[in-house]
Amino acid sequence: AGIKVTAEVTPHHLLLTEDDVPGDDAIYKMNPPLRAKEDRDALIEGLIDGTIDCIATDHAPHAKEEKEVSMIDAPFGIVGSETAFQLLYTHFVKTGKFTLEQLVAF
Repeated sequence: AGIKVTAEVTPHHLLLTEDDVPGDDAIYKMNPPLRAKEDRDALIEGLIDGTIDCIATDHAPHAKEEKEVSMIDAPFGIVGSETAFQLLYTHFVKTGKFTLEQLVAF
């Protein structure tokens, strides 16, 4: 039996890796941070095989000035609700990885 556990993943963790972060750009400061391509691929596989239940934006906007500082001094958080569907549709539905119905169900 055991306890039912759910898991979610963000669009930015499905689409980006640590290699996409341009230097000390605090716009990319999030928690958890972006990781390697292999980690991103594992998240995608987890979504496909049902280990991960849903996609959530974790939308955490900050004032522009808060993100115009070094990565160390900036707050955690990234925007995402305004572009999440379009990015996921382009990268997963248009490429045939998911159907539109699957994307909407996540």
